Amino acid sequence: MKLRRLIGTFSAAAVMLSALSFRAAATETRLNVTGRYITVTGTSTLYCGEITEKGKTLLRYLWSEDITNTTTVFGEVKDCLNGMEDKSFAELIPAEFDEESKGLAVCSEKNFTSYMNSDWKTAEGAANRIYNEPAIKSKSSSDLYTRDEGFAAACHRWDEDVPEENISDQDGQPFAVTCPLGKLSAVNTDIVTYTVENGVLIKHIDRKINYTCEAVTVIYTTADIQRKTVSSISAKEQPKSNTAVYLGEVVSEDGSSFKYVWSDGLDVCMDSVAPLKTALAGMEDQDFLALIPELYYDEGTGSYNISKLAFCSDPEKQEDMNAEWSSAEAVGKKYFPGLCPAVTVSGALYDCDAGFAAAVDALDAERKADISEPIDADKSIIWHSDSGVWTDVYYTIEDGVVVRHLDLHITYLCDGITVNYTKAEMKTVNVRKGDVNNDGVVDVTDLTVLARSLAHWPGYDEQINEANADIDGKDGVTAVDYTILARALARWPGYAEDYGITIG
Repeated sequence: MKLRRLIGTFSAAAVMLSALSFRAAATETRLNVTGRYITVTGTSTLYCGEITEKGKTLLRYLWSEDITNTTTVFGEVKDCLNGMEDKSFAELIPAEFDEESKGLAVCSEKNFTSYMNSDWKTAEGAANRIYNEPAIKSKSSSDLYTRDEGFAAACHRWDEDVPEENISDQDGQPFAVTCPLGKLSAVNTDIVTYTVENGVLIKHIDRKINYTCEAVTVIYTTADIQRKTVSSISAKEQPKSNTAVYLGEVVSEDGSSFKYVWSDGLDVCMDSVAPLKTALAGMEDQDFLALIPELYYDEGTGSYNISKLAFCSDPEKQEDMNAEWSSAEAVGKKYFPGLCPAVTVSGALYDCDAGFAAAVDALDAERKADISEPIDADKSIIWHSDSGVWTDVYYTIEDGVVVRHLDLHITYLCDGITVNYTKAEMKTVNVRKGDVNNDGVVDVTDLTVLARSLAHWPGYDEQINEANADIDGKDGVTAVDYTILARALARWPGYAEDYGITIG
């Protein structure tokens, strides 16, 4: 909102009196709105369409080429449409939209939305576009203000605050309200004066509020049809790939910590990033969501502003991010080499965060609502990376009329996003050479665990304490450390003493 203040002058008496008698702490402000005014600076047209067959509604839609996409304009239109007994049109007003553009195209049958164009200014035109030249039994188009009393009454919601004589067009001519007036901006003009009453400084603000609005003419258009072609749409999903995204957290005992989001395989685009961010918004911890910047497509470069998910709360580490960042333990060892991962967590975020799981389930239910053969998400976020359409045409005779059937079959290629959570708490650990499995005892079990880890048996790498297993302190954990431990356990002279191994 723009704000302009015109500061009035003090009266001479008020200035003299205030200088002599009021105390700085004894002040009071009184606001008086002296008038509200509306200037209609723009107009647009919204078409509320309804297509019926034998009086039964097939679909409803909203179409506009020029309506301004703002919360205040859409909100005003929705409030007026809610004045109707039938709330169906109001429910079509979107909650989210692109504020950088104009126009609106929403349909109760979502699969038809991509077909909407200027033909939809009349329900007849819309019917001809999607039902293959049906027989039009009746049609009409009229200003909704003259058609629906509830809508008309709601258009005058301003009346109590703004008298009709205070509403004008850009030329200053009176403007008769026959449609929703969507607020674009507001400017306050204040005249400020001061008085002193009983030793108290009174600040008087006389405020005039000037609104600029867009007049949205709403046209109701309807067509009752008999379809020559009976259309149906079925949709199924086909799995394509699944990509892992990692939310990582590394915490050290000195209080330093950082969080990150990493993926080296996600196809970054609006269709993939938007549901991911919606799911992350369900978490109580909003730090991970905040790491992902807003995605936009740069027409100049022909690419998105983000090429991959590689974001860290410590910007200095961001350039180092690579495949190792799928494990917070590996990252922790890299940046805190003197510490050991005393506590580690690794697993699907869906299983350890209820808010995230609920958001993923909601996305899954919304996606499946329009899919006749959906795939099982299996705790993943599913998005459509591509689609294909094929048609099936056949004919039947109904009541002596040849009816053409056009069945559309849509196949969506699906990519899954599995979000994993990985955490490492890095702490100082007392080194006990030879205690490979960190159970407090040096025995033949440690030798077995070390041997299997060196042989890359599944799961054994995670069992070893590297600080205890690197007995010679050279080149990490190697076969040399195995040999030393084996000889120490076999009581070869000098091995236990020379390498600081306490057996038992």
